[in-house]
Amino acid sequence: MAQNKALYFSGHDHNLQHLQVSRPGYKMNFFVIGSANFADTSNAHAKDVPQNSSKFFWAKESEHGGFATVEMTSSNMTFTFVDGQGHQLYQQILYPRK
Repeated sequence: MAQNKALYFSGHDHNLQHLQVSRPGYKMNFFVIGSANFADTSNAHAKDVPQNSSKFFWAKESEHGGFATVEMTSSNMTFTFVDGQGHQLYQQILYPRK
């Protein structure tokens, strides 16, 4: 079973995304957080990431942007995307590496 090996946060793309790249024994999670100034709904580079790696994509300017919250405990990390009005859009729970 693949383990979470790394986590990467990025901004500036003007949308919210979760990409997950898996290979045998390896899993990398990428979270793009950058939808506060304006929203970019472009999917122009969707084919530039590995097939099936896109787990979540959101860009909706009418919702006043989007943000992320992260809650970390000794047993997991809960990553949540919310819109500008505070409504939950997506959530992913990650567990410690073994």
